[in-house]
Amino acid sequence: MRIVAIITILFWFSFGKGIASGGNGDTMAEEQRQYQLDRDKVLSLVQLVSAGKVRDLKTLEDLGDDLDKAWSNRNRECHARLLLEICKPLSSGSINDDRRRKVARRYALSALDKPDMIPLVLELKLTDHVMTPIPLPNAPKDKDFSQCRKEDIAVRLHAWKRLIDAIDPKWNPDEAIMAHVDPPLATGLPCGSAPDGVKDAELRAEYEAAIQRNRQKIDRHTEQVQLHRSLETYPKRAEEYILQAYSEPPLNVEELRQLLDVYLTNNETKAQVVNAVEKNIEIQTKEVPNHR
Repeated sequence: MRIVAIITILFWFSFGKGIASGGNGDTMAEEQRQYQLDRDKVLSLVQLVSAGKVRDLKTLEDLGDDLDKAWSNRNRECHARLLLEICKPLSSGSINDDRRRKVARRYALSALDKPDMIPLVLELKLTDHVMTPIPLPNAPKDKDFSQCRKEDIAVRLHAWKRLIDAIDPKWNPDEAIMAHVDPPLATGLPCGSAPDGVKDAELRAEYEAAIQRNRQKIDRHTEQVQLHRSLETYPKRAEEYILQAYSEPPLNVEELRQLLDVYLTNNETKAQVVNAVEKNIEIQTKEVPNHR
């Protein structure tokens, strides 16, 4: 358990260093500072919403609009992380407003505008907020619903494809992972010692390189653990949403086939999804003869 905890800490430490990229050191430092300030604003507001002290949609929407505008062309990962936090209370039902799902969907789609520029784990989480409320009276109808449905499914299939592509078939879940590497034997230092304690420049460089390789190994291993866990749950959730959405009129199984062909390569999976939708449509048609 201790090793797992250390791995997780190191993974998020390395992630934190890389959240802002591009530009010189001063620019990156300022971007990190502004991101932290904006994140604190979001989390404080979300906490107030959870405590029932803020219940109006406008307060969340005003902050969400400001963050969307400020970060969409600045840092896509920061943009996605901030909007994801805004989406959570909107999708959870903490705000009693019929527009909340529509607003959450808008923010999530904005964060997913360039999905390959954000971490996969963020993309997977954001797609859960891209939902069109089918059974509600104010839900979109006919062409509007058809367009929303296509967008909803496309973002899910993109994330699904990216998840499959990111899985390393050679990854060994039982691979031995070290929390620390041993310093060069000649140093006489204990395991876990800081490189600064190595006086010899050549040995210090050797030790720093070993630490870097080990950290990269930990990052890769932790990433694959997360991806394999997502692979156990995400495709199932995506299939369930596809089945629900494409079983509703206007029926368009051919459009679904085309979307599946764009994003997925496994013919068995594609056939399984289409067959499930067709079966569901058949059942509904028998129950309601004029269902179109």
